[in-house]
Amino acid sequence: MAGKFKTDVLDRAIARKRREREALRVAVQARALQLLDESPVELDEAILFGSVVRPGRFSARSDVDVAVPDLEPRDFFALMGHLEEGLEREIDLVPIDTCHFADSIRRTGLKWKRTNL
Repeated sequence: MAGKFKTDVLDRAIARKRREREALRVAVQARALQLLDESPVELDEAILFGSVVRPGRFSARSDVDVAVPDLEPRDFFALMGHLEEGLEREIDLVPIDTCHFADSIRRTGLKWKRTNL
């Protein structure tokens, strides 16, 4: 008679890993918003999108997707460097004004606006 295979140890490990990934996602998201507040370039709004705003999708290897209005190349790369250095991970900086999936970003992303205008 075959016994039932117990998965409680595996289930707890998987649940712990999910909690850790979610805590990382929330921390990275909060840090990204803080870094946008501290941006070295004049930026009034941005949108975080992708795995950093989707529970269960973010991992230690995930990049952070940020949509911004069109910026001069110097400002674009200054912002990218600022975010990459502060988050210690790759940044996918997307100019939303020319992005073919901008409507989806606007609909599903986390909007940031500078509060100290």
